[in-house]
Amino acid sequence: MAKRKPATKRRGVTKPSNRKPLRAPAKGAARPKATRRKASKRARHVAKWRKPKKNGRGNPTMQAKAMYEKFHGKPSTKHVDYKVAQHYHAELAELGELVSLTVELPEWIGHDVELRPKGVSLASSEDGGQMYFLGGDQRLNLNKLGLAETLPKDHVVIGNLLQIVYLTEKDFDDFKPYEYQHEMGEEGGELPLLCYDVRSELMYWSAARINACGREL
Repeated sequence: MAKRKPATKRRGVTKPSNRKPLRAPAKGAARPKATRRKASKRARHVAKWRKPKKNGRGNPTMQAKAMYEKFHGKPSTKHVDYKVAQHYHAELAELGELVSLTVELPEWIGHDVELRPKGVSLASSEDGGQMYFLGGDQRLNLNKLGLAETLPKDHVVIGNLLQIVYLTEKDFDDFKPYEYQHEMGEEGGELPLLCYDVRSELMYWSAARINACGREL
């Protein structure tokens, strides 16, 4: 006859309780009244602005106050919260896997660059009016691109988008995966801008163009 070994004591494993299981109250019996704890004064005023404990360069509140005083010439005396509605597409049409992007950098840099992000999908809005880069690793090294002098910025213009290559399957190729190369500006002659969200480390494109000085029009 096989013997069952006693369970070993492991961290995170609780012993079975000797308490009797809870039973529903008998029919007609008085139920205990639910206790309700009064919210403390501190909990009811969590939205009230308080002076931050941390000072210095790492505190965005103190940095904003310092910038206000630098711009206006007087210290800030109030804190205002803004609620802003942001609209976005709930549904997008996936077009394929992004292979590469060829970008014309501003004239003060003077050359083109090929970007090869990994695991990024190319998508379109439902009306086909806007293209999107989704997922993957979209990080860009602004130092290597020669754009470090544009920082600190939340959004940086990388350059004119010249060419895009993506991998997908289409009916006229018997739904076999092929790389398709698309030259930008073929129809209207206008080149879209490749832009970069520095904080979120995401690429996106805009319909604006860059003039001879490298500034956005």
